[in-house]
Amino acid sequence: MKRWFTDLPITRKLFLCVGLVSPLVLGMIIIDVSFGIQEAGIVARFARHPDARQITAQMASMSAISHLLVLYNLLLGGLVIALGCVCAIVMGRVIARPLQQVCLVARLASSVWLMELADGLVALAQGDWSVPVSKRKLPSFYAGQDEIGQIGQSLYTMMATIQNMSDIYEVTRQELQSLYTRIQEQNETLSIANEHLNSLATTDPLTGLPNHRAIMDHIDKEIAQCHTTQRDCAIIFVDVDRFKSVNDTWGHGAGDAVLHFVGQKLRDCVRQEDYVGRYGGEEFAILLTDIEQHEAFEMAERLRNAIAAQPYIWEVNETQSSVAIPVTASFGLAVYPLDGITRKELIERADAAMYVAKHSGRNRVCLSGEEVVNAEVSNTEVVSAEVPNEEVIQDTHQTRTLKTLTTA
Repeated sequence: MKRWFTDLPITRKLFLCVGLVSPLVLGMIIIDVSFGIQEAGIVARFARHPDARQITAQMASMSAISHLLVLYNLLLGGLVIALGCVCAIVMGRVIARPLQQVCLVARLASSVWLMELADGLVALAQGDWSVPVSKRKLPSFYAGQDEIGQIGQSLYTMMATIQNMSDIYEVTRQELQSLYTRIQEQNETLSIANEHLNSLATTDPLTGLPNHRAIMDHIDKEIAQCHTTQRDCAIIFVDVDRFKSVNDTWGHGAGDAVLHFVGQKLRDCVRQEDYVGRYGGEEFAILLTDIEQHEAFEMAERLRNAIAAQPYIWEVNETQSSVAIPVTASFGLAVYPLDGITRKELIERADAAMYVAKHSGRNRVCLSGEEVVNAEVSNTEVVSAEVPNEEVIQDTHQTRTLKTLTTA
């Protein structure tokens, strides 16, 4: 019965309530009309029978009838009031409660669910995958077939659609976050691989020092800075003495170990701001920043002494004894801008000074320009051998004195 009543349209519900109340109201109207008719009949009888006794009897019967009519009217009025209240309560429960549910669902859909979904979509569009959307339970809906029930079913469909969209959003957010995490991991792996490749491209694998390419780039940068700041720098070329003899005597393994030993000695003895690299073969290049010629010469002497201070102990293998390999090196020094202002000029001057050091006894430091002095000394000695007179001997003595002062 209740289900049948709630499924009725609202207009039929109103007509049904009016139909329940209207018979009572109609009964009250009929009683009032009948009372009026009886009253009119009594008045007519009074006119035809003026006898006092009859009048008294008629008045008594009319009073009784009037009391019954009043009682009936009161009873019918109470029934009308009670039935009206019941109809009002039923209509209120049937109409007001579904309307409250519809209003609640509409408020949730507009102010909570849609706003959360919109905020999540905005965050997702901005690349922020950390904003979740709460998964909520669908509220209860009015399931009648009337107009309010149809509105409720429409809202239910809308809420279910929003909930499905929220579920899709959450799945998409988690997938994007997982994808972003994998991309970050791949980027980190790629960065590590790129750093490793860059290190391989600029590092000598044997000594762990910068290779030829890195040295050239660093020299160019340092010369450009020196040109801007008007400061000096120096390039030292180092060549390991009798390196071929080391390879021929103890093998290439020993030669590689000696190169690594020399590279570490050079790196440990220079300043933090200086640059040491392997130029190629058994040659090393050192770039000294913000330094003058005499300071660079003292640095080169300190490096030479550090290498020659003690032999390198070569462990042949686990079964044989160790071998002490004497290690020395020849140094050539060129200073910017005294000996040149370009990389090519400084490298050529330092390389030439290094070859002078090797051909004049090894294990020594030569400045740029000493190759000219040595050439003059050689020519003077040849002339003195052919014509040994006192003037030639004096010139030779002066030239060697100049060479000694330059070296100091």
